[in-house]
Amino acid sequence: MTSLRRTDLLTLSNLRTDGRKPNEIRNMAIQLSPPSLTPSSCTTSGSAVVRMGLTTALASVTGPTDCSRRSDEQSDRAILDVHLRVAPFASSSGDRRTIHSRTDRRIVEHVSLIQN
Repeated sequence: MTSLRRTDLLTLSNLRTDGRKPNEIRNMAIQLSPPSLTPSSCTTSGSAVVRMGLTTALASVTGPTDCSRRSDEQSDRAILDVHLRVAPFASSSGDRRTIHSRTDRRIVEHVSLIQN
């Protein structure tokens, strides 16, 4: 008798590769202002940890702050400055290279989508 590989067994059972049923969604949890972040970072105005399945994202907000150049200041508008950092192990291409947020096209595109 031949043994089945895990992927074959999941396919025969009509399950996804992570073991979920086709109509089953990943568990999601959102924690606003996690206690471990609040006391140590006094410059952060707010933060959240979002978990979905095995993916965890941390978002933090600081501000409002004064404009660095007075010429940029507008009383009826705000400037959204986005910094996106990705851990090396979270690369979608599979390599564990250091990702530079200013030169990586994927990250630059994400930042642009968030700002606009």
